[in-house]
Order: sequence, then C-alpha cells, then structure tokens
Amino acid sequence: MARDGDIITVKEFADKFRVDVSVVRGWVKQGLIDYVLVGPRNMRCVRKSDILKPIQPKSRIPTPEPATPPEVGQLLQLLLASGMDLESANGVVASMEIGDVKAMIADMEGANG
Repeated sequence: MARDGDIITVKEFADKFRVDVSVVRGWVKQGLIDYVLVGPRNMRCVRKSDILKPIQPKSRIPTPEPATPPEVGQLLQLLLASGMDLESANGVVASMEIGDVKAMIADMEGANG
C-alpha cells in the first residue's frame, strides 16, 4: 500500500526486512528511523529512500555502529530457522550492536554450513 511512490507503511518496512512490526515501531519511537505522518489518521510511514540507510541514534554521544535492517532481518531468519520463537528472536536482536550481529550471523552460518 505505497503512497506517493516514495512512502511505505511501517508494516511494509517490517515485511521487507522480515522483522516484527513492533521492532520497527520501537525504532521509530526511539527516533532511529525517520517517519512521516500520512492521511487523516496520521499513519506513520517511512520513505523508501531511507530504508537502506543504517539506523543511526539521534544522539551526540559516540555510540557503536548500529545494525542495519537487512542484517537484523538476516539474523532473525537464522534464529527462527534454528527453532527460536519470534518474540525471543526479537528480544535477542533488539539491543545488539553491528559487530555482535555480524559475529552471530557468521557463527550461525558456519554451524549450518
């Protein structure tokens, strides 16, 4: 359900990266993903052009590089394939930094390969 060609809903964003909608809503609430309000119900939507940008904290304090949605989606897929339920997998990934996400992906792919 795209709007204006460059806008997608939070659900579409979550579906694209195979993460739960609540994870994306959390990123929006934390200010990690920019959004626009659309329509009379002020639905939060994301610009397609912002999708592939790494999620960056809105803080001046130096922080470790956060994971990007494709990496988060890839790790979630691996966790779900290993038998973990979605709520637990989201909990594992929610607070991870990029290095940890990449290391866990490498470990899990190595174990499966």
